[in-house]
Amino acid sequence: MKVCAKCGEAKPYTEFHSSKNRADGKHPYCKVCDALKRRKPRGDLVNGRREMPDVEWLKEIIDYQDGVLSFRKSRGGISAGSPLGYESPNGYLHVRLLGILYPVHRIVWKLHHGTDPEFIDHVDGDKKNNSIDNLREVTRTQNNRNASLSKANTTGFTGVCYAKRERMYRAEIYAEGKRTSLG
Repeated sequence: MKVCAKCGEAKPYTEFHSSKNRADGKHPYCKVCDALKRRKPRGDLVNGRREMPDVEWLKEIIDYQDGVLSFRKSRGGISAGSPLGYESPNGYLHVRLLGILYPVHRIVWKLHHGTDPEFIDHVDGDKKNNSIDNLREVTRTQNNRNASLSKANTTGFTGVCYAKRERMYRAEIYAEGKRTSLG
């Protein structure tokens, strides 16, 4: 008999997958818990995003050092210790886990805090700097304040635009859901 590390039930050894890396030759989770754990990342959308994998599972397979993630053991052709992630078109680093892409900064946050907040901000504005010291939980309002200027912005200033009809510049701010004209 062996006790499942996930559900805590004592089960026969036949209820556990084989594992060459374990002293007893069996995986720590029973087959039922292992199947549930593997399916979890494909879960429902939470706040418009895929639910993040379980923190214990992340700590089991991923290593974090100075803002860089790597697998603890070789997986899917990726050597253990090799940096994980690639830059997506929006500039953030992403990593594929069990067939789903996750932003690296969200995995770093979950590894350190165990939570998955709605908004995470890069303090220095560098989307590739995923050091835990550079990440902070923010509200939607705080996150929007830190957004970079749109490519359509020709003035170089936040809240300033050129009004073609009046042939003059206009400045306005948005605060607490209200727009206020500054002139």
